[in-house]
Amino acid sequence: TIYDSEDSSKLIKDIIKQLKLADKIDYKIAKSKISEWKNKGLTPQALSSEMLDEQEILISKIYTTYQKTLEKLNALDFDDLLLLPYILFRFKPEILEKRHKKFKHILVDEAQDTNRIQYELIKMLSYGANKDGR
Repeated sequence: TIYDSEDSSKLIKDIIKQLKLADKIDYKIAKSKISEWKNKGLTPQALSSEMLDEQEILISKIYTTYQKTLEKLNALDFDDLLLLPYILFRFKPEILEKRHKKFKHILVDEAQDTNRIQYELIKMLSYGANKDGR
């Protein structure tokens, strides 16, 4: 199941209540920060508490619970559709290599509007099309 923005918001609100953080964290801020982290290629496990401020530490707990809940529900959100292939290709290069053999050309529409994770995926995929890495 793919969670749309509304589904994600509801789940994050529920998690905030469950963790008893409603008086400390606004769900919109949590949702935005989680999306930002995913778009930077950061999983909950990749976050370091030394690098986070007090509010971000709380949001990282929400993020961890959010991801575990999505996994239990066999669901993804829109950001996962980019994050998970990025992680897969990064840690399983043999799978990326199969994609290199499958695609000769890659067309990127609106390339100027890509975020970091989109750019990294394009770079990973296009390396097979252009062995010189361009």
